[in-house]
Amino acid sequence: MRNPITGLGPASYRAYARMKPLPYARAYWIDPLVNSHNNYVDLFAQGGVLGLGLFFWFSAEVIRLGLRLRTRFADGFAGVM
Repeated sequence: MRNPITGLGPASYRAYARMKPLPYARAYWIDPLVNSHNNYVDLFAQGGVLGLGLFFWFSAEVIRLGLRLRTRFADGFAGVM
């Protein structure tokens, strides 16, 4: 939560997620980097609230355009699913 409005930038939050070295079976993981394994958490960490809002706005516009084009091209090659 260093910069919740604009985020930390692409992959720059990884420095805040470093952990102590991890023993795994007989191997020793010296430099573990933690990933959130969630795209929306990554979007928030890298782009902040502003980036997450822009992503949802873009997604809504793409869906809206797809639905509008679907009614325009109902048959023929462009209308085949």
